[in-house]
Amino acid sequence: MAAGPGRGSERSGVFLGESGAVLRTVPDLGWAPGARGRGALVCLVILNRYLCCLFFLLLFYFSQVIFLHGLGDTGHGWSEALAGIKSPHVKYICPHAPVMPVSLNMNMSMPSWFDIIGLSPDSQEDEAGIKQAAESVKALIDQEVRNGIPSNRIILGGFSQGGALSLYTALTTHQKLAGVIALSCWLPLRASFPQGPISGVNKDIAVLQCHGDCDPLVPLMFGSLTVEKLKSMINPANVTFKTYSGLMHSSSLEEMMDVKQFIDKHLPRVD
Repeated sequence: MAAGPGRGSERSGVFLGESGAVLRTVPDLGWAPGARGRGALVCLVILNRYLCCLFFLLLFYFSQVIFLHGLGDTGHGWSEALAGIKSPHVKYICPHAPVMPVSLNMNMSMPSWFDIIGLSPDSQEDEAGIKQAAESVKALIDQEVRNGIPSNRIILGGFSQGGALSLYTALTTHQKLAGVIALSCWLPLRASFPQGPISGVNKDIAVLQCHGDCDPLVPLMFGSLTVEKLKSMINPANVTFKTYSGLMHSSSLEEMMDVKQFIDKHLPRVD
């Protein structure tokens, strides 16, 4: 599940709509006959309000969560799920994966971040596809940084295939992130990482990894192997692994509350 790239336009629409309504009063008040002095003062007041609005906009969306959906899904479902736990100062982006044939599903075309060939720990992996998808996510992070959100105020997350891509991207990006949320997933291309600690900018990154103990698609064993690998690569004190009794390949209210707590902790409101 997830939300489309249109979240950015929603942000600007809300605030630019308000400021637009204010600016439309300038011709009437600023240049009314016999009211030049008063009009100039009104223009200054309106300009001040406009600048305050822009400043508030930057503060309001000073933090961000980018969340990637799972195989065959779209961004919309996770957009709805995150709406129930979102903090008002955090911007949420849930992009859609491209549609491509997936080997695991008899080459049927569906939304997928990369090809999946098998579901065992020793299955062949789509190395080129994983790396290409990671570059796309890094480009999205870079774009948000150019838009004014510091990279260390961005949490990257995802479910299943999206969670796998989030982990791989966070461990290979040059942008320092605030954290990673990895739900019901695994670490792709595990053998390509060093046996010991990594030296990248995210060597101390906070990770919330969650997994249902009854997951039939991505078994709990995948989560256990992943958390062991993560703790050998980054600061183990910053890696949290939570399991949920009876949970299958899905989410739950308990898990979403843990996600909310993680987001609130690592993306606190800036006053």
